Amino acid sequence: MMRLVGDKVPFDWRLIVNGYLPDFAYDRGPVDTSVSPAELRTVAHIGERARADGLSPNFSKSIRGGVPSPAPEGQR
Repeated sequence: MMRLVGDKVPFDWRLIVNGYLPDFAYDRGPVDTSVSPAELRTVAHIGERARADGLSPNFSKSIRGGVPSPAPEGQR
């Protein structure tokens, strides 16, 4: 996942221990770091948006609404 967002991936224990990849990504910078990790987790939670949208053709776009995009290249 980290390579897909253009980051070089050094060995880090957070890559192999389930549940720590978001913290690793935040520390490395390929995600929006203008807000706290806790706030990112809150806005990235798609449960309510997914239930509200159901199975519409716009599901993928709908669940991402309001979620910060990865940091632009050069701001990592």
